[in-house]
Amino acid sequence: MVAAKERVTLDIEVSAELRERLDAVAARKGVAPRVYCAAAVEEALARDASGGAAAGGRPLSREAVERMRALKREIFKGGKLPGNSVDIIREEREKRAERIDRASRG
Repeated sequence: MVAAKERVTLDIEVSAELRERLDAVAARKGVAPRVYCAAAVEEALARDASGGAAAGGRPLSREAVERMRALKREIFKGGKLPGNSVDIIREEREKRAERIDRASRG
């Protein structure tokens, strides 16, 4: 059975040089940059799951992953955020910037 896929948008900034390298390598492999990135993430996750270090410098155990999943279920109660998370974050950043601007003007 094929696993269900979800779309994830990663809003990251990369240098022009890195973007050019990504495009060139993906083109050489005959895949879209997003496909190449997904494969790179998959490889990194597999490497980390097999004993690589998590952000804290310790391996991320299956128990830790399951605790995170349980917390996610508890917080979201099986639901998802309404709308596009990128739009939600952008809107909140704009609101925060407006509050900061108003506060700085007195």
